[in-house]
Amino acid sequence: MKTFFFTLISFFLISANILFAQTQQEANDAYGDGKVLIGVQQYDLAIKSFEKAIEIENQLENIRQKDIAFNFYEIGFCYQSIKKY
Repeated sequence: MKTFFFTLISFFLISANILFAQTQQEANDAYGDGKVLIGVQQYDLAIKSFEKAIEIENQLENIRQKDIAFNFYEIGFCYQSIKKY
């Protein structure tokens, strides 16, 4: 009975991790989307993309500070472009 219960809990935890885990690729995609939006001067939407990338980065097991810094830099660029200081 203990083995069955342990197996059931393990399956649930692994399934939840797979379903809800976000990846470095998703963070990179959000960053790329933000860069594209900057290119078409959609700064408000770009800011949201960079914020999403930061949120994903902070949830990753191996946080890459450099990537988070790049996202904050791009957010600053967007605010400067729309003159929101």
